[in-house]
Amino acid sequence: MARATLTQNRQWIVKKLMKALELLDRHRDFLFKKAPISPAHVSLLVDLTLVNRTQIKKINYQFRKKNRVTDVLSFPSPKFYQKQGSLGALAICYSVAREQAQQHRHEVRDELLILMIHGLLHLCGWDHERSQKEAQEMQTREHWLLKKLGASLGESLISRQH
Repeated sequence: MARATLTQNRQWIVKKLMKALELLDRHRDFLFKKAPISPAHVSLLVDLTLVNRTQIKKINYQFRKKNRVTDVLSFPSPKFYQKQGSLGALAICYSVAREQAQQHRHEVRDELLILMIHGLLHLCGWDHERSQKEAQEMQTREHWLLKKLGASLGESLISRQH
């Protein structure tokens, strides 16, 4: 299979994000840690940005005081915007996704999907760093979303970390 370009991968991940938002909307009770602030009739929105290593490191330091490159960062919207359906923003480092895809022997698209789902679940209130129980619950949702979005992978980001 020919390698997809950055533009093709960007278009593909945006389509997957749209499908993921539909799933979040239809399965709010399962996918959100707490009931979402936005009413059920309000469409859910997420800002997704693909960034480079320099940008992700700068953002990671600016907002988390961690002076290192990372794969995905999630920024929940303030409650006022959540009421309007905006869950927040995701920043995914494309070069890190490419490296991790090579390391785990799968396509960049698969890695982008793993990172996007992980970030979305953080926007839904899940945090695998709070407790082992919550990490397991978040991992269950990662696997469920991966399957629903057509991924052939058996791993999630949490399963790699724990």
